[in-house]
Formats: sequence, C-alpha cells, structure tokens
Amino acid sequence: MIVGQIGKLLSFVRSIKNNGAKVSDVTCNLGGTNNNILAENFPPAGDDSFPLTNDYVLLVPIKGEGRYQVCGYLDIKNEPKAAAGDKRIYARNASGDSVVELWLKNDESGTLSNSNGSVTLEANGDVKVVTQDATFDVLSNGIIEGKNQNGFFRLESSGDFNVNGLVINAAGSGTSPGSLNAQTITGSSSVQAAGKELAGHTHPSANPPANTGPNN
Repeated sequence: MIVGQIGKLLSFVRSIKNNGAKVSDVTCNLGGTNNNILAENFPPAGDDSFPLTNDYVLLVPIKGEGRYQVCGYLDIKNEPKAAAGDKRIYARNASGDSVVELWLKNDESGTLSNSNGSVTLEANGDVKVVTQDATFDVLSNGIIEGKNQNGFFRLESSGDFNVNGLVINAAGSGTSPGSLNAQTITGSSSVQAAGKELAGHTHPSANPPANTGPNN
C-alpha cells in the first residue's frame, strides 16, 4: 500500500536535469523543525501552474530511497465555486487572493473575468464583453452592438448600421435625426433640400416668365 503524506509548500523551483528535462522541484515541510522533503512535481501534461508558499501539498513515495512526487496542491484560502461538471481555473496574487478566472460551466457557457471586466460566451453563442466604461455584444442572431456612457453603435442582422441615431441601411442610404456637416456633398443624380430637388432647379428673375436657368 502506498501511503501519501501532506505537507506545506516551502519553495517551488524551476530546474533542468542533466538529461535536459525541464522540471519543477518542490520543497515542503511535513511538520516539525527538520522535517523538510524535496519532491518532484508531476502536474498533468499541458498544465503549467505555480503554487504559492503555504499551499498544502500531497506527496506519495516513489521508487528510490527518500524520493517523493507531488500529486497535487490545495488552496485553503479561496472558496471553491464550480458546480457539478464545471471546470474553473483561477490565478492568485502574492497574497493568495483570486484575481482572474476562467469558468467553463455545465450549461455550455464560459466566462473569463477579473475585477475590471469580463468576456462571456453564452450557451446560445452570444458573446458579451463588459468593461468598467463600455460593453460590446456579438449576438447569435447577427446583431453586433457596442456602447459607452457617451454613445453607441448597432449593426442589425438586416445590415442596417446605427451610430448615435445616424442610420446607414444595407443599401448604403443614410438618415440622421441631427445635422450632417461635410466640406463637399455630391449627388450624382439627385440633391434635395427641404423636399425640393436642387438638380435642374431654376430661379425666376424679377420679370416673369424669365429665369436665371438651372443650377450648375
């Protein structure tokens, strides 16, 4: 029977063995003044994590006198939050506080978040970005929308694009509830002002029926 032991992490050191293997060496204390153990870290392949001092360590003996391997670490400061089937990964600061997390949930959603914002993939495919001053949504129905405290834009699934009330439809025509300012406005077939066509528009002279001719 292999009997595991529990200790507290004292140090975690990256090292390179004589054969070139890149590993991490763990020193932990099993309790007592001179009861320190040097062990080999064996995380899952593809998992690069750096534990914190005073994390609890689970060790099991391996072949060789006084040799141990680390099977896992226990963070006793942060409350576990994952529900059945969830996968949650988080990073901690030097004080051991959770500061950023990736939470993959059993309802097919997932969220990457820290204290300043989040990116969420909803179960239906919607993607929602939230920061302290703005939001950005890409919805599964084709709508894309962004806004902050001063303005917004919205691309409809129809192709119409609304920027602070200025709407450019899918065909390229635009309408605005406010004014438009430009150095030059050119109409290839029509230009209207207050419902009056300017192209070919004539101006009568003081002596009807004469006029000054069309605008050029």
